[in-house]
Formats: sequence, structure tokens, C-alpha cells
Amino acid sequence: MKMPEQPPAITDVPVIDAPRILDWPADGENQEPSLSEPTANLINDLHAEINQCDMVLTTAGNYHMALKEIWNMYLKRFSAEDPLLNWYYTTSPPIAKQQIKNSLVQIGNVSLRCRPQIAVGPKGLIGSLVDAGFTIGDAVPISRTRGNVLLLKKGNPKKIRTIWDLGRNYIRVVTPNPSVEPGSFTLYANSVYGIAKNDRNPPVGMTAESLFNAIFNGGGNDPQKWLSGKRIHHREIPWSITYGKAEAAD
Repeated sequence: MKMPEQPPAITDVPVIDAPRILDWPADGENQEPSLSEPTANLINDLHAEINQCDMVLTTAGNYHMALKEIWNMYLKRFSAEDPLLNWYYTTSPPIAKQQIKNSLVQIGNVSLRCRPQIAVGPKGLIGSLVDAGFTIGDAVPISRTRGNVLLLKKGNPKKIRTIWDLGRNYIRVVTPNPSVEPGSFTLYANSVYGIAKNDRNPPVGMTAESLFNAIFNGGGNDPQKWLSGKRIHHREIPWSITYGKAEAAD
């Protein structure tokens, strides 16, 4: 039997067709085989349902940097004879109430059906868990906000110096999604207004109300002045500043 002719040798390389997103750092070193990849293959190639866990913690926000160290210290408290093996924690938007009620958090094709034993979040969220009868004992305060800052592109190419610069034409501001993350959005939006309202020397012709309206109520000349992400602002906002259309975030 005559073998078919071989195709020509391939000498070119393909253009990778993937969105430009932030390659979020992993907790530990990469081990093989690994399917981790920061675009389409991040989670969809893992299909699983997990329903037995030693410990689950849910947080309302990205406490990742502090939580990683605390969690590793916590794991060391367990002995080799009785280790804490099956655990996970989420650093996501506030999902604690639904997660506890439904014993579920779903990411791609992975369903984690373990009920959280610990919840971390702002006072309002914890209060809603208390009202729902999901808690035992008193809530313990562990941190206090130190205020908000403006997140800008590296080098600050638009020369944004004060909160009033957010009202300039074609300075696009990205915020958390007001429908999905109303707590974070309200906090940041109120900060913009509060800082402007307490400025004793505002620019001529500007008020806190006019700045707020310019950003959030179509009061400027740019119909795309106010931007937001879809789901998780602590990932989407850095992406929007770095690669997207926004110049600033609160």
C-alpha cells in the first residue's frame, strides 16, 4: 500500500487568539501536569463535584494576601495524625448568604457543595447572616478600612492629581458593578462624593454634585465615562486600568 504524501513542513507560528487579561498569581509553584492558563482554559477543563470538606471559609472581598499567610499558619496547627486535608476558601464578591443557604459555590464545571463554617465580610453582610440565623455566637471584628485610593495607569499618563480630575473630559472611571457588587460600589461612589464635598477649595465652577453627576449621571461629554466590570471587581478593575478603556478607579 502506497503511503500518502506528507504535507509541507510547518515553519510559521500561530497568533495566540486570547483576551489580554491579568495573569493572576497562584498560591504556590506550578506543578505538572497543569491546565492553569489565564484565559479560556482556566477552569472549564476541570469537571468535579466536591461534597465532603474539613473546613470552608467564605470572604466578601479580596483578602487574599493576608488570608494566605493566616491560612497557612492555621493549617500548621493540625497534627500529622489528624491533618486538615479537604478545605477551600473563596476570595470573591459577597456570596456568603447564598453559599451557606445552598451549600454551593460553582466555578465553571466545578461544583463545591460544602457549607462554609466561617464567613468574613463587612458589618452589613455579617449582620444579614445573623438575621438569617446562620451564625453561632458573636461576630468578631478583625480589621478596619483605612480609606480608599485612586488606582491609575502606571506613570499616570493623564496627570490625574485630585478627585476633581475624574470629572475632566475623556477621563474614564471604572467601578464595581453596581448591581452585582452594590456594597463595594456604594462605598467607592460615596467616597468620590465625600472627598469632593469636604474639599474647602474646589475648582472654580465645580461642586461635589457636579463631579458626581459628570461621572455617574451622564453629565460629561463622554458617553462612556463610567465603566464597570461584570462580576469580580478586584480582578476586572486592574484589567480595565491596565488593558481596557479606563484611566482611573476609586
